[in-house]
Amino acid sequence: MPSPAGDRAAPAGTALARREAAGQLRQAFPAWVVIWVARTGRYHAYPLASTRATGGLADTEPAGLAGQIEQAQRSATAGRARPRRAGDPGQPG
Repeated sequence: MPSPAGDRAAPAGTALARREAAGQLRQAFPAWVVIWVARTGRYHAYPLASTRATGGLADTEPAGLAGQIEQAQRSATAGRARPRRAGDPGQPG
């Protein structure tokens, strides 16, 4: 991910760079809480609102976590499709 800090960006392996990457993920996915946890060596993401319990996501790389968030959002969107009610065309009785 490009850094908004430009040339002032910290080297990729530093704690500052990891916090900046977590901030960029938060901006890209505002419906999620995204943090870097040094103790686990992973980025963690949790949805701000959910209709069902979500254990959260984690990855060692920002791009990997972004992919997981995108997949979770696609799954959530597909799960919210309007269920057919009895009597709807094509629905058994």
